[in-house]
Amino acid sequence: MDPGQQRATAQRAGPRAGLQAEPEAGLRAEPAPEPAPEPEPEPGACPAAAPEEQPVELPEGSWWDWDVFSWRPGELRLAAGYDLSYHHGLELVFADPLYVRCPADFHDPVFRVPTPEERQAVERQCGEPPGVLVAFEADGGGSEPVTGLIAAGSLQMRVELVLRRTPGAESGGPAGHTPG
Repeated sequence: MDPGQQRATAQRAGPRAGLQAEPEAGLRAEPAPEPAPEPEPEPGACPAAAPEEQPVELPEGSWWDWDVFSWRPGELRLAAGYDLSYHHGLELVFADPLYVRCPADFHDPVFRVPTPEERQAVERQCGEPPGVLVAFEADGGGSEPVTGLIAAGSLQMRVELVLRRTPGAESGGPAGHTPG
């Protein structure tokens, strides 16, 4: 086909499937628009649970020992470090915990994506999909690994040195007043 015939054919067909007629070059595909970049998460924030979710990724460090550091209304804190006797360096802070299956202390967790069965059980128990669903396998001190499963409104990761002080430990006396 000569250029005149291409132009006439393109004009009759009109724009189809993203093709655009150019007088000199004939038919040419338009470049596809670039996808919009995904918003950057806040520093220390973990992505919300979704069908395509990813397991929690821990920062570099020695996170062998873990325990439930604090569990207050509306907040569950898991702490990690290489020795929790005096301090820890990592916290996973779960806001608005809905479902918690987690040992009080454990070692060397391997975080993974929750199974569909775990997700369905949590949704059935809570009545709604959680904002965050975290699953892991860990050494709980027994002969078999333990499975942890935590559903919450959100999750934040904090990396900072937190000292653990027991009241009265400095004096070697009792931790509090004992009524006599």
